Amino acid sequence: MAELNRDNLIDLLERLGAESDEEALRAARALDRMVRESDYDWEDLLEPEEDDEEYEDDEEYEDHEADEDRGDEGDEGDEGDALEDAVEASAAEGDAAEGDKDANLIDRLLARKSISEDLREELKEFHQDLNAGRLSDTDRRYVRAVAKRLGV
Repeated sequence: MAELNRDNLIDLLERLGAESDEEALRAARALDRMVRESDYDWEDLLEPEEDDEEYEDDEEYEDHEADEDRGDEGDEGDEGDALEDAVEASAAEGDAAEGDKDANLIDRLLARKSISEDLREELKEFHQDLNAGRLSDTDRRYVRAVAKRLGV
């Protein structure tokens, strides 16, 4: 896997706003390829920095970090666990419905004869990722944007 070149990444991000749709799409695909071939994913790159100022001292910050590593977010007890389980179950149901919609969109896009081979290959990869449960939110938005742009 390759390390990301920050200057190239910034250049490609800036090219996303190009007047030419073709140039913006090339930049988007190059960005996607760059991240896929790197040691990172979009979640790593876009993770917000933690606000260290909310902690009184280093020891309090380290205690917070240790709690996060163990999955402890406080002493909420069984009520907090039950609520968290319910939220996760609801999210999983929503994810399944969204996955079905995305699979349908990808299938409809693949059925079009007018799409480029590059897009066709990319959509096939997205379909595989979706079936494996690892299609990122960024890729989902991309598929939806392409479908909208093509009137699917």
